[in-house]
Amino acid sequence: MTSLIFYIVVEGKRTEKKVFKQWIPSLRPELTYVSHPSNLVQNSFTIVSGMGYPTYLRVVRDAAQDILNNPGYGQLVVPVDAEDKEPEEPEGPKAPDAPAAPTS
Repeated sequence: MTSLIFYIVVEGKRTEKKVFKQWIPSLRPELTYVSHPSNLVQNSFTIVSGMGYPTYLRVVRDAAQDILNNPGYGQLVVPVDAEDKEPEEPEGPKAPDAPAAPTS
C-alpha cells in the first residue's frame, strides 16, 4: 500500500479546516490528522488556514515552498471555491475605440 501524505491549505479561517478535518478520515480512514506540517508522517494530513483572501495567496505560496524544501511533506492540496459570482472576462488589452462615423 502506498503511503499518503497531504499538506492541505484551505482559504478560510475556521470552517473549511473543521470540515476537512472530519471529512477526510471518513473518506480515507487510514489517514490521521496532524496539527503542523513538521509532524507529517506516512498516512497523515495537515490543514493550514489561509486566513481569507488575499492572505490565502501568500499561505499557498509558502506551503509550496515548504514542500520543495521538505519532500517528505507529500502532496500539496489547495481546495478552492468559486463564490457566488459570475465569471469575469479576463483582463487584457482593450480594443481601440472605433472611429466616429462621418456626419453629413
